[in-house]
Formats: sequence, structure tokens, C-alpha cells
Amino acid sequence: MSNAEEEDPVVEADPMAELAVQNAKYVKNCTELHMASKRIQVIAGFEPFVNLEVLWLNGNRLHFLEDLDTNVRVRELYAHDNQLRTLAGSISKFKFLNVLHVSGNRLHGLHATLDVLCGFQYLHHLELFGNPLSEETDYRLHVLKRLPWLEVFDRHAVTEEELQRAAWLGTSKEVARESAPPPPKAFVPELSGCVKVLEREVRELKVDYERRAREQELALCGGALDDDAGIPRDAQPPSAYTFLKTTEQAAEMSSWEWANFLKLCAAASVAEALRGGGDAAAAAEAEADGLLSVTQLRECLLQMKYFGRCLTGTAPGEQALPLMERGIGGQEQGVDAIIGALVEEGAEEGAAAGGEEGSDTPPRVNYTRFWAIASGHARAPGTATLRWERLVLAEARELAEELFARAAKLQRGTMALDAGDPRAATMAKEAAEVAQKAARLEAQVKEQGGSMEDSDGEDDE
Repeated sequence: MSNAEEEDPVVEADPMAELAVQNAKYVKNCTELHMASKRIQVIAGFEPFVNLEVLWLNGNRLHFLEDLDTNVRVRELYAHDNQLRTLAGSISKFKFLNVLHVSGNRLHGLHATLDVLCGFQYLHHLELFGNPLSEETDYRLHVLKRLPWLEVFDRHAVTEEELQRAAWLGTSKEVARESAPPPPKAFVPELSGCVKVLEREVRELKVDYERRAREQELALCGGALDDDAGIPRDAQPPSAYTFLKTTEQAAEMSSWEWANFLKLCAAASVAEALRGGGDAAAAAEAEADGLLSVTQLRECLLQMKYFGRCLTGTAPGEQALPLMERGIGGQEQGVDAIIGALVEEGAEEGAAAGGEEGSDTPPRVNYTRFWAIASGHARAPGTATLRWERLVLAEARELAEELFARAAKLQRGTMALDAGDPRAATMAKEAAEVAQKAARLEAQVKEQGGSMEDSDGEDDE
């Protein structure tokens, strides 16, 4: 067999396969595609998706961003963790690009890359870290000098001080600052022999303490410690513990799922402001503040079940139960505890800012702070803990059937309307979104070893 025959076949993108219903109407109404971690090497088949606005291509094997020239409406592109060597190509067609994530690639040449990006006047969120170009001198300042309109760069908000330093880069002020003599080095006396001996003893005590702590931890699992062999085979943790760990690993939220959660919260915040009699400016301010009523936050958490997710929490002193024993919707004391603590934080900040006490405004929560806690990027108030889990098999199957039925009903309603009726386009778009949610839940059912036909058999049992 030749070497050419032994090589793996080239994997091309197949966006049509991601649609629940593969017809021209669904393609036209498709505004978001999630094609992450599919081992894609070549982009193809995107020509009919002329209304595409959000595209997820992260975690693939792409070397170039090509064959996307017809997708001029793209506003958000997530192409991180690929093998991109350049940004030249179809990306130049995305004139309204607002979010670009290309971290973790192989991009070289900082200034050549900035020559491509400087044409995107609407670009506000950019991630370039994890590329060879990020190792260049004054990398962040060079980017901000060429793209001063950025709001968030490499997961950090852009400050006025950084923009000022970037504007000085290469000017006489910057040269004068760099040519200034370095500050004198602080005098560090040489340690005596006695101090060095004490430090070595402290390090040895620390290592001994960590070893004994590890022995005690492993002894709790039912077996003595063998430094070379680890935990004995006959001293494995109980099945409930094993199930809990397995579920915990499988429940890690992807960046796409987090983005959808934040979009749900932002949309709810805007809708809440408009319902309260506010105008477009008030709605934009509410979205920027990241505030949401407790009722709406709970509704957003409930909506995440259509993405196959369930948030549970453990209150202080409460023992976490396996999902099979707890059931969906159980053990919410931890969630309540953290929401209550965030409401108190918001009230204290409002009082410190001179807000009125005893206001009739319903309690509100900063949903970006809640997201940071739920994602593990911030410490939760108190000792309560949060954890995202996948829905159990029966729950996922039931929701998928419900959504498929709803999508079919919307599709029938669309066909009953005249082609020129503006409601037809709205209903067709909603039907496509509902069908995509159902397809994702169906895929989750199959990942767990089930099928959509198993529900009847379970009911009979």
C-alpha cells in the first residue's frame, strides 16, 4: 500500500448536515452555524448561507479562511484553536465583523496581520493570544495603536491608559521614556549559611506535610498508599462517586454554550427595560450594566435546558447527590444562596452610589457576575457551589420530542400563509431555530446511548 493511500482523507465542511431540515428555506433563514471540533480541514458548501451572521469553526484543522466570500453578513467569527497561518482570504469580505476569536493558531507577522484587521471599523472584541505573533515586543500596544476602537482585547477590557501609551508608541515621548535610565536595583543581602539551612528544612517539612495529607486522602477511599502503585485496584471509589466524577467531566460548558447563555440574559435585560416603559437608550444602558431581575435570570437558566444543560447548586453543609437520585430541578438551594448573595451585593453597591432605600424596583442581579461564578472564573459568595450538568436521558428525549412537534406546527403555519405575508418569514426563522435545538437534544440522547424510539418501551415498562 502506498503512502498516499495510507494518508487520512481530507475532511471538508458540510454545513447542510447541521440543519434539522435541509431545504432552501431553512438555509436562507439560518443565521448561526456551530461546526466546532469536527476535524475540518477545508471550508466548503457555505455559498447558499447568505444570511449567516454567527459562525463557529473553533477546534478544527483549518489552515486558511477561504470560500466564505458570499457570507458578507458575518458579524461574529469563532475560529480559535485551529492551524491558521494567515488571516488573508475571505475574512476581508466581513465588513461588519464585530467579534473575532483566532487565538491558539499559528499566525506569524504581527504587522501583516494588523494590515488585514485595520479595515474592520466595527470590530470591538478580538482575541489573538496563543499565536507566535503575540510574542513580539509591545504586542498589545501595537494592536491598540492600529485598532484603537477595540473594547475587549485578549479577554481584557481596553483602558484609556493603554490607548494613550499605544498612541505614544514610536513617538518622541515613547523614545524619551525608553531612553530614561533604569531605576536602581534594590540591595539584596546575601543569605547566611544558617538561613539557607533553615529554608531547606522548611521545604522538607512542606514536602512531608503534603505527602501525609495525600496518604490520608487516599486512605479515605478505602486503601493504603503505595507511592509507586497509587490507589490499589480493590480500593476504587464507590460507583456513585465514579458517576459523579464522570458527569462532572462531561458537563463542562463549551464557549458556544456560554455565549448562548449570555445572549439569553442580554436579550432578557433589553426586553425587561422596554417592558418597563424605557426607550432604546434605556434598553442599551440596561444591557451595558448587565443587570437582570431574579425572575428573568431564573427564566434564562430554565431556557438552558433546551441546550441540554441543567444548573444545580449545593448549599453550605449540603451533600451533593448523584443526578440519578436528585432528578432534574432538585437541589437548588445552592443556586438560591448565590443569587441571594448577589442581590445583596447589588443593593449594597446601589446604597454606596447614593441609591434610594426602600425602592419598589424588583431585586436585580448582575448576570455577568453570575456567569463568572457559574463558569468558575470567580469565587462564589459564601460556601455554596454551582455545577452544570447534562440532562438525563429521559428529560432530553422528552424535550427533543416537544421541540420537534413545535417546529412541525410552525412549519405547517408557515405553509398556510401567503408567500408575501411578513409573518411567514418570522415563523420560518423560528421553526428553523426550534428544529436546531431539537436536533442538538436528539444528538445528546444518542451520545448517551439512547434513541428517540426508546420512550414508548420505557413507558410500557
